[in-house]
Amino acid sequence: MSDENQIIVNYGYLGSFLSGTLGIFLTAGSLVFLAKTLSFERKRSYQDNFETKFFSLVNNFLNIKSGISRQDVDEVIKEIRSSDLENAKKIVRNYNYVYGDLLRNLYLILKFVSNHESDDLLDKKFYTNLLRSYLPNELIQILAIHCYILEDEKNQKYEKYKEYLEIFGFLEHISIVNNRREIVVPILYVFHYYDSNAFSQNIWMGSNSIIKEIYKKDTKNECIPYLNFFLGKKILSRDDKSEFCVEYDEKNNCYEFKFYSKIYDDYASFCIQAQLNSMNRLIFDDHISASIELKCNKKLNYLYMRITYSKDFLSIGGDYSQIELNIYMREGDLLMDTSNPTYIKDL
Repeated sequence: MSDENQIIVNYGYLGSFLSGTLGIFLTAGSLVFLAKTLSFERKRSYQDNFETKFFSLVNNFLNIKSGISRQDVDEVIKEIRSSDLENAKKIVRNYNYVYGDLLRNLYLILKFVSNHESDDLLDKKFYTNLLRSYLPNELIQILAIHCYILEDEKNQKYEKYKEYLEIFGFLEHISIVNNRREIVVPILYVFHYYDSNAFSQNIWMGSNSIIKEIYKKDTKNECIPYLNFFLGKKILSRDDKSEFCVEYDEKNNCYEFKFYSKIYDDYASFCIQAQLNSMNRLIFDDHISASIELKCNKKLNYLYMRITYSKDFLSIGGDYSQIELNIYMREGDLLMDTSNPTYIKDL
């Protein structure tokens, strides 16, 4: 056979080899494509089935929610507003007939979403965020307290409910105030009870992370943890003309409030005591007009303590003065604003 014919034969063998090999690859590629198509269709079918069930559950959830009286919910918030967390939980439990069906239904939906086969947490949070958007702030506050576990409630269901709230950041939009902008005290303690994930990107926690540490021990007086935080610390006003500090007398179980300021050409100062009674309330002497309140600013992004005091602390014969101190925390620093004293003639 001539060389030219041999080359042609060799090309023929090569063509047969390539066509056979290419055929195998094309067949394998087709099988892979078919497998991926079937897998995609199966996932699509599963997703469609999941969404059908999810929105059916949400529809039932909304039907239950529509039967809850806003007046009843406001009554619950009113009762728990000044309570410690443990008593607030007992009150919430007593009103279970108002929203019990809703909270049980919510638990079932969160459990259903959690069991969804998707490994993408963001995908699951899309559905739980949608669900959360149907809840007003007051019901989210009740939910947060509802999942606080008392000693006689230690069982897997409550712990699992709490876990779902943390996994899905379900308390992200919780507020510390009610619809009248009054502080709901037990919510202050909620921030410590739950893992930070429960609040996700909560604006309040973002600028007040220290609150989680201040309100870690449940008390019957919301002012006490705040006072204890700045015990012995010198707090200056922004113009550096006034200073304030709080000390605790353990022997007599009382707090001492000391204020000193140079206002105009006068030096103002006072030192008052407040006894802590059996109800954990601060009691001032009868001849002193003073009060301590925990407030929230208008933008709802930080707490401050308002201390008002009326007394003849300027030593101007026959006159006395009223002064107001606002003590707050911004980015870890303690700051104070003071009002100019209001002089009142004692007739």
